[in-house]
Amino acid sequence: TFHSFCLKLLNQTGFLRETGFRVDYQSGESDKSLVKTVLRAVAGQEKSFQRQQMVKDPKTIELLLSFIGLVKAYMLPPREVFRMSEISRDYLFIIDAYEQFETLRKQQKVLFFDDWLVESVKLLEGNEAVREHYHQHCKLVVVDEFQDINTAQYRLLKQLLGPDTQLLAVGDVDQCIYKWRGSAPQFMLDFEQDFAPASTYSLSRTFRFGHSLALSASHLIANNKQRFSD
Repeated sequence: TFHSFCLKLLNQTGFLRETGFRVDYQSGESDKSLVKTVLRAVAGQEKSFQRQQMVKDPKTIELLLSFIGLVKAYMLPPREVFRMSEISRDYLFIIDAYEQFETLRKQQKVLFFDDWLVESVKLLEGNEAVREHYHQHCKLVVVDEFQDINTAQYRLLKQLLGPDTQLLAVGDVDQCIYKWRGSAPQFMLDFEQDFAPASTYSLSRTFRFGHSLALSASHLIANNKQRFSD
């Protein structure tokens, strides 16, 4: 997976040893605990009881966790990600909450699951020697479910591909259903342009189900606006 590769990269390059950051494997537990700490502090600054309850609501905890993941998937400033998202302006405070979360995370020198990818991208983009090392060792990169990648994963791929590296990507743009975590059909639609020269091979036959189901699915997904033309 992308994350297991990044974990190896952070170890092999000495990043973890040199920076003192530790890897947290309790994804969904440790980061949630930190989010709760941040939101309690945010709630304490609110004057109205109603606002305090909204900030501490379990739904807000999940919203902030999702927002943190989305910011790291896009690798964009939180304010810009908030504008791109369909989040009510009543929750504008999660931008500051994100910044507080990151401050505490860095003080504690911890890398949560999404950070493995972000730090690997930054390392490859900012260190020519490290980038060149992986260009020499990565001769073939295979990505399954390519329609599910996000911006951070896309940037990682671009840094890994040297002059002699080949990329094989398998995916179905009509199965791009993870917009909530940063994926987008455009990564597949722009593949031939972004990774030129590239060849495309269509897998038009399935052995998973019969003709009638395939026909029904085809009629349904024909309504998708962002897809390859027939």
